[in-house]
Amino acid sequence: MLGCFDHKCCSQVAITSLFPLSNDFQECRSLSHICLVPGHRQRSSRRNMQTIDGGRPLPRSWFFFTCASLLGATALLIISMLDLGYLSMHLNPCVSLYTLLYHVGVILIARQRLNPDAPSYFSTAIFTGYLMAIVWMVAFVLTIVKLASSRNERGEYPEIAFLRQNGLPVHVWTQRVQVVLTLYELVMVGGMAARGHGMVKVHGPDPPDWRYEDGGKVCSSSMSM
Repeated sequence: MLGCFDHKCCSQVAITSLFPLSNDFQECRSLSHICLVPGHRQRSSRRNMQTIDGGRPLPRSWFFFTCASLLGATALLIISMLDLGYLSMHLNPCVSLYTLLYHVGVILIARQRLNPDAPSYFSTAIFTGYLMAIVWMVAFVLTIVKLASSRNERGEYPEIAFLRQNGLPVHVWTQRVQVVLTLYELVMVGGMAARGHGMVKVHGPDPPDWRYEDGGKVCSSSMSM
């Protein structure tokens, strides 16, 4: 009976490897303080073994999409609040806030230790990203409809004039900027979800740099001598 309970067992097994062992023994080596022995459920061999302070917080492409989307969602939240969401049927402020919460949640999950017996939630993040992209598409269409319908025959925007009379610092250009930013967020969030889908096809459900392996806990297993 051989048990591995911490990373020190790897050096011990390396010494005992000088003596003949059973064919059931496959491998026990130190990889980022992780001992690999028979019966231990392993993730994909292509995963990077990381520690809490190592590696990137997200896969590289997702990191860029996240940073770009955070900037766009923050800008849209500020601009849409100038009219209290009235020029977007109150959708842009809400979906901007939800997008910020989505990205924060993805980052927090990505920095959690990976439990081999639990899902990594990467596929969940992709599915949620697709849902957010659909909501952004709806926000983009509604913002365009609101902009087009608010203009009268003389080329004036009575709704914007009404909001300005009530003290809101809005302009027709703030509404046009919202149209651009909703399209921008649709591309960023949708591209992030599509890129994650592609990574799943290549690397499986746990791509590199998504969460990190438990570096202190090592499997225990039994074998006949």
